[in-house]
Amino acid sequence: MSMLNAPHLERAADGAVEASRPRHTRGVYFAMALNAFLLGGSIMAFEMVSSRFISPYFGGGIFAWGAIIATVLTGMSAGYVIGGVVADRLAGVGWFGALVVVAGVLVAATPELVGLSFPLLMDGMEDMRWASLCGAVIILLLPTFVLAMHSPFEIRLLLRSTAAAGRTVGLLNGIATLGAIFGTIGTSFFLIPSFGSRALSVAIGCVVIVAGLVYIGVNATVQRRR
Repeated sequence: MSMLNAPHLERAADGAVEASRPRHTRGVYFAMALNAFLLGGSIMAFEMVSSRFISPYFGGGIFAWGAIIATVLTGMSAGYVIGGVVADRLAGVGWFGALVVVAGVLVAATPELVGLSFPLLMDGMEDMRWASLCGAVIILLLPTFVLAMHSPFEIRLLLRSTAAAGRTVGLLNGIATLGAIFGTIGTSFFLIPSFGSRALSVAIGCVVIVAGLVYIGVNATVQRRR
């Protein structure tokens, strides 16, 4: 008998959770979708730009690209997992927005970070494979880790019931992937040849900072409506 009633209990609990959460305005949904697009694009754009910082020191061959891709995947994997855990423990996206702002500053400061650290790697490491990996970790790991956390935080904010979980997750991930496609093609085909890596790292950092401020603004809006 209890097994027969379980689906009804689950639906009732799901409805109670949905009723306990205020319905967000269209502006909140739009802001989260925009940030998913911007941060998905920023991750890939920064990955493309990072290759231009690494190649003068360690070469632009398969070892360098292997180091870049492995570092980005490591940061994204850790960001998804840890971001999901933290998003379940902390309500809202305000503090995460502040963290995104810090990540944007790090991205914008990449040229200075490269100038300080890469010559030391060149002098201290003979194997350029491991030197390129260390260089990729220095400039890519922390920003990629932070930016990848956007997905669980956005989903946690927007999800009001498990009935819409598939649509919410699928839509946000699809938007972020679309941003990544635009970031990859746009940066490698058009922006790098036109503006160079130094200017682009600053521009990407500014985009990330704006996204962080959007999170902070959305969090303030949501808190006022509660």
